[in-house]
Amino acid sequence: MPWQAPTIVQQHGARRASRPQLKRDPLGSDRATVADMDSPEKAQRKELRRLAALAYERELSSALAALEAQFHEWHAGKLDVHELSDAIHQFHNGVARDLYVTYTRLEPRVAVAQAVGRKILRDDEVPPTLREALRSLITFYEESEV
Repeated sequence: MPWQAPTIVQQHGARRASRPQLKRDPLGSDRATVADMDSPEKAQRKELRRLAALAYERELSSALAALEAQFHEWHAGKLDVHELSDAIHQFHNGVARDLYVTYTRLEPRVAVAQAVGRKILRDDEVPPTLREALRSLITFYEESEV
C-alpha cells in the first residue's frame, strides 16, 4: 500500500462562552440599558454627520460653479481645450481635494462648527442643542480666518 500523509483535523482554540451573553438585564430591572442611554448622543452624531455632508455639498457646489463658468468660456471659444483641461486638473488636485480632506478627516462636530463660523451653514439650520454644544468652536471659527 502506498504511503499517505496522515489527515490532520485542527480544532481551533476559540471556545464558546460557558453561558450565553445576555443583551438585557437578567433580573429585569427598570434601569435604562446602555443602548437607551446612547440614543440622544447617537442622534446628535447622526445630525452632525448630516450637517457636515450638507456643508460639504454646498462648498463643493460653489467650487463646481466656478469650474462650470470655465466650461462656458470654452464653449464660447474663449478657452481652448488644453486650458480647460488644466482648469479641471487644478480643480481636482486643489479645491476638490482640499474639501474632501476637510470633510472626511475632521470630526463632524469640528466640520459643522467651521461651516457655521464661515457662514456655509445658517444658524437656524443647526438645532439649538447642537449650536449650544458647539458654541466655543463656532466662535473660534467666526473670529479666525481658517
